Amino acid sequence: MEVEAELKSKFSNIFIMLLLAIQNNDIDNVKHYLSDELYEKYNDRCNKLKDKNEMQLYDEANVKNIEIVKEYEEDDYDICEVVINSRYMDYIIDLNTGNKVSGVDDHRLEIKHNLIFKKKKVLLKETLLSVLGVALT
Repeated sequence: MEVEAELKSKFSNIFIMLLLAIQNNDIDNVKHYLSDELYEKYNDRCNKLKDKNEMQLYDEANVKNIEIVKEYEEDDYDICEVVINSRYMDYIIDLNTGNKVSGVDDHRLEIKHNLIFKKKKVLLKETLLSVLGVALT
């Protein structure tokens, strides 16, 4: 597993990228970070907003802190369970009028997210051999 500070920084960046992808209605930008199930969930959400000509906004978004709850290995994966405490204004606007449809746009909410990050292990030996063009047997 990577150093804790590096992991927290990566998790924070991925989380903010997800919020921005939803806001920009372009979930494909973060598809490689999401399970198929989560991709479908957020893609459907974006499509519903687009169909209603609405936009999800996350203003003043930041990650307050991240707690790594559990790290473990499973099969060929490193898995990290985290709690992300974030703050942002969370609301939907009508793109025709610019009016708020729902949500909070006058103060930041503090929201706790329980997430599981999963990364396929890459063995150093296999990586080096592949870079050198040596066939793996």
